Amino acid sequence: MHKGSLSILTLFVAVVHSAPPGYLYQQSFTHVGCGASHSTTLNDGIIYLPPNKGQDPVDIENQMQNIIDTEMKYTYDRDQYLRGLIEELCYEKGQYLFNCRIDILSEPRIKIIPTQQLSDDMYCTTPSCEITYAKTRTISTTNSGEVGFSTELSAKPFGLGVSFTVTASLGFSETDEVSTSVSYAFTLKDGQAGYIAMANAQISAQVQRRGCRCIEGMDCDYECSGPDYPVNEIAYHESVVLKNGTPRGIVTFIPTV
Repeated sequence: MHKGSLSILTLFVAVVHSAPPGYLYQQSFTHVGCGASHSTTLNDGIIYLPPNKGQDPVDIENQMQNIIDTEMKYTYDRDQYLRGLIEELCYEKGQYLFNCRIDILSEPRIKIIPTQQLSDDMYCTTPSCEITYAKTRTISTTNSGEVGFSTELSAKPFGLGVSFTVTASLGFSETDEVSTSVSYAFTLKDGQAGYIAMANAQISAQVQRRGCRCIEGMDCDYECSGPDYPVNEIAYHESVVLKNGTPRGIVTFIPTV
C-alpha cells in the first residue's frame, strides 16, 4: 500500500472518532485495502463477523454460547478454589480475620457477558459507505458494579480451581474489568442501518465471607461478637475470559432495518 492510501485511511478514522452521537454515515469513501468488505480477525480473542452476517443481540449471544460450550470446557477443583479464596479474603489490612469462614454459594461457571453497543447508530444513504471503527473498549463482567469485597479478589483463585481442557490459550482477567482494542472495518450498502456491538464471556461465582476484624488490644475470644466488628458479606467473584490475553468475544454489525 502506498503512502497516499495510508493517509486516506488515517483521515477517515479521524472523521469516525469525532462523530457526535447519532451521526449519519452518509458519505461514500474510497475503499482502502484489497477489496475485503470487513476486517479480518486481528487476534485470537475477538471474532469479527461481516455485516451481511449481522444479527440481533440474541443471535450473537447464541453464537457466544456455542463458543463457550465447545471451546471453554473445564474441570473444577473446589478445594483448590476455596484455598485461593481463603488466602485472599481472610487477610485484611495486615491482619487475618478472626474465625474467618468462606462459603461458596454458587460454584464458578462460564457465562455470557450480554451484548453491548459499541458505536453510535449508523445509516448509509449512498451506494456504499466504508466504516472504520478503531477504539479501546472496557469489558466489564455482569456484576462488576456491585459494592462488596469482590474488588479485593484477583483471578488467582480461578487459576487454582478451574482448568480449561480444550485449549491452553484461555485464561482470566486479573479484575472484573479489562480493556481491549477493537479494530473493525467493513462496507455498508445504501439503506443499511445499525450499530457495532460485542458479546463476551466471563467466569462467575458467588461467595460469602464471615469472621471478625480483630483489632489490636482486643481479646478476640470474647470481644468479637460486638456490633462494630463482625464481618458477613456476600459478593460475586468474576473475571473476563481471555484468549491469548485478549477478551474472548464476537464483534459484528447489528442491523436495525
